Amino acid sequence: MNSKEITDIFNFNFAPFVRPYYQEPLIVSRAEGEYIWDTDGKKYLDAYSGVATVSLGHCNKRVNDAVKAQMDNFGHISYIYRFESAANYAKTLLNKCGGDYCRVFFTNSGSESVDLAIMIARAATSSESIFTFSEGYHGGTFLTKFSTGLDNWHASVNAPPEIFYITTPECVTCRHKDCETSRCICLNRACERFEQINKKGLRPILVVEPVLGVGGIITPPLHYFKMLSEVIDEYNVFLICDEVQTGFGRAGGAFFGFQKYGLKPDIVCMGKAIANGYPLGAVVFKEETSERVKDMLHFNTFGGNPLSIAAAAEVIKIIDETDILNAVEENGRVFLRDMRLFFEERPQINRIRGAGYSIGLDFESAQSASEALNSARSEGLLVGIGGRKKNVIRIQPPLTFTPDHFHEVVEIFKKVLK
Repeated sequence: MNSKEITDIFNFNFAPFVRPYYQEPLIVSRAEGEYIWDTDGKKYLDAYSGVATVSLGHCNKRVNDAVKAQMDNFGHISYIYRFESAANYAKTLLNKCGGDYCRVFFTNSGSESVDLAIMIARAATSSESIFTFSEGYHGGTFLTKFSTGLDNWHASVNAPPEIFYITTPECVTCRHKDCETSRCICLNRACERFEQINKKGLRPILVVEPVLGVGGIITPPLHYFKMLSEVIDEYNVFLICDEVQTGFGRAGGAFFGFQKYGLKPDIVCMGKAIANGYPLGAVVFKEETSERVKDMLHFNTFGGNPLSIAAAAEVIKIIDETDILNAVEENGRVFLRDMRLFFEERPQINRIRGAGYSIGLDFESAQSASEALNSARSEGLLVGIGGRKKNVIRIQPPLTFTPDHFHEVVEIFKKVLK
């Protein structure tokens, strides 16, 4: 099948909302490590890692070998039956979360994880009120689409009731300069609603991404997380941390974003990098929550399938055996510094922000971001796009990226933004 035939099938047989990133769709023939090759043999440096998913590189040999070994033993069996590798992995994963986390449910994806987390939270609190951030993104199921603050992701149907959007903190551009010493103004309205819910004897439910990925790599400052934690304590907020993009080291310096920023969630949601591209998600919670939903019936046919569990177990082993968490923190800091040094004064760039291996280039317009996206592809670099106006270039490479890879990214952007 040639490139035109492949493209025609995607255009005329796939759902109309399956849209390519590029003006000329990229057709992949193979991938290895930090690189992808198209059907014409062109090599690309992948600084997007399958949407922040293939964090240990494409076709990671150790991960693939673990999957092949499991494949020769047994593949799908479902949780009608139990198996040792799932028990071992559950224990390891819960240990990584630390604290009082002692329960886990495996799903197929981050969207499913957040959807289930909200269902558990509602059942555990008897509350219907869900709060998320205006630039947040939480998945593609019916409930998570509307839990997403970015309304361009909402389906053209009636939204579920009782979902409220808190103004996302972008403290760099905020005109209120006293937020470091008093409560952020963007939290005030939320606190008013929290208080109303408390008066009914209920707990508000808040879903938070430590770093807002699809919303444009928005990184609230540390003082904001401190204030947010105080608000959560004051109003007895039931906190769900969406670690689908930040988990497993991407934020740098810690296994999860909530650990790095000092949050204490009731539920932690995982996906994407958990199994280096094999379909898996997880919902982790405490015994207190478990006790409140012990009579709830829930099942997932493919959730925690043995092949993905094998991949996920190997992912944790590799992270534990290397210095990836510290490397992501340091390399990401240097890369962010260099990108700001070379490009933040360019007229088409508003600002550059990020944490760890998630960096966002906030462009003046969607058109200039799209031009940069396509120009980078022409120069052999793959990046992503995000933001409410689709004006943010997202750089979220595999965690195996080295300073040399980042230097290559900088040099390509010198050509792209000349």
